[in-house]
Amino acid sequence: MPSGITRRRLLASGILYVGGFALYACAEEPGSTIVDQLVPLPAAATVGRAYLASNPVENDAGYLAGLLSLDRSWALIEEEIREDYRDGRIARVSGWPLSITEARIFALASLRRGPAGY
Repeated sequence: MPSGITRRRLLASGILYVGGFALYACAEEPGSTIVDQLVPLPAAATVGRAYLASNPVENDAGYLAGLLSLDRSWALIEEEIREDYRDGRIARVSGWPLSITEARIFALASLRRGPAGY
């Protein structure tokens, strides 16, 4: 197996970069949650679907919303994300590590977007 950057890895990193940037950029949008801001972004749906494919037991919007408690401030969600990384609570999505909280936020956005991202 060749090492280095493959086309697949490059595309996956681009998806995660765009999705991760969107997660942090939209956090302060007044009147909406992070998930609301991610729903229209195809990259967020792609990341969320990839996470759910590996974690089908979490393929339920109500369940994920309960786990995430998104009515908290962004500062508390950021702290949870930092704790996830610190404590090793990560999910591999297309070979890339995401905090479990980040992965679940993308998963919830993909479920709210609908089947195949429509």
